[in-house]
Amino acid sequence: IKTAAVYANFKEVKFKKFISDTEAKLDQMPTNITLLFLLSLAYGETKDGYSKANNYAKKIKIVTEALTLNKSLTNKDYLIELNCVTDEYILMQTMGIDSSKMKRTSKIENGHYIDTFELNKEKIYFRILNKITI
Repeated sequence: IKTAAVYANFKEVKFKKFISDTEAKLDQMPTNITLLFLLSLAYGETKDGYSKANNYAKKIKIVTEALTLNKSLTNKDYLIELNCVTDEYILMQTMGIDSSKMKRTSKIENGHYIDTFELNKEKIYFRILNKITI
């Protein structure tokens, strides 16, 4: 299932089943920002799920801080490697970067997509896995 399909499932299935299925996937990919984000949203829609929703929101923050502190947005030798394009936009929004004002280009390098966002000659880069299923 690709990330787009996960979003469709998020709207169609009951939240408890969605949560169960997604938490199982998260066991395989514990730092997947998209899954953490969707679990936070899903728990927020369940009765008494506020605490767990906050826990997933905190995990998103921890993952994004770890990525930004230990990797780079500007040095192509030490790029943040993300699971999918969705994670890229979630990360930028979390960091307060308005991607809508930036020019985006994408190319394949060494089996990964390298996405470049540029504004006023300033560039940031992300390395996206070429093939990923969640």
